[in-house]
This record gives sequence, C-alpha cells and structure tokens, in this order.
Amino acid sequence: MASVDQTVTFAIAKSSTSKEAWDTLHNLYANKSHTRIFSLQNTLAFITKQSRSIAEYLRDIKNVADELATVGAPISNTKLVVKILSGLRPEYDSISAVIQARDSPISYDDLYDKLINRELLLTHRENIKSSSPITAVVAQRSSFGHNAFRNNRNNQ
Repeated sequence: MASVDQTVTFAIAKSSTSKEAWDTLHNLYANKSHTRIFSLQNTLAFITKQSRSIAEYLRDIKNVADELATVGAPISNTKLVVKILSGLRPEYDSISAVIQARDSPISYDDLYDKLINRELLLTHRENIKSSSPITAVVAQRSSFGHNAFRNNRNNQ
C-alpha cells in the first residue's frame, strides 16, 4: 500500500489480493470513463451552428471529437462529417448535398475548407444585399418660385 497514491488508497484498502485491487480500480475509473463518453456523445449530438461562424462551430465539434478519442471512443470520419452537415442551417444545404453525393468520403480538413469558402460567399452576398442602393433625388421647382421669377422678369 505504500506505493499506491493516496487518492486511490480508500478504494482498494479492503482488497485482499492485487487482482481484487486492480478490479476495484478498473470498475471505479471505467465507470467514470463510460459516463464521460456518454456525456461527450450527448454534447456532440446537440451541437448546431446556430448564429456562430463556421470556424467556431467546427472547432466546438472537433474539440468534442478529440476528447472522445482521448477517452477511448474515437468517432469515425464519416460520422464526424454526418454530424457536421446535420448541424448546419438551410443556407448550407447545397454544399451538403454535393458532399453527400461524392463517391469518396471527404476529409475533415477538406470539409472545413469548403464550409469556410461557402460562409465567405454567403457573407459576400449578404453584404451586397444590405448595401444601400444608389438613389436619385429629383428637385422640383415650386410654382411659387417659378411665378415669382416670371413676375420679376415681366416687371423689368
């Protein structure tokens, strides 16, 4: 027991064999690992783009996917791509359809590039729509000013 960290001593103090101690530790920490995996998968399931930028959205998904890999439950590239596409808003439907129609799977890096480019295009289009159109102001002479000019001219 002298070589055991004090943070786990409480858990294995009643163990009579080393196997029993290892089994106790495995059960203690494996359960936490399963809980963590469930929590991360649940978090991943509910991530959507909403009003965030594509970079923020993809960073959040990638962080959760990396954590899943760290705890021993990596997510496949195909599932990652499906998750990313399913959380996008309707303005990304066209690129989503193209990616889904591909014969070969797309890598995360390629998908990232394509979605960033799509976001730039959408932002550019939105900026064009929101810019104020050029308008012409038409000046009209008032009839008072016109008559006054005519009267002045006639009086000369």
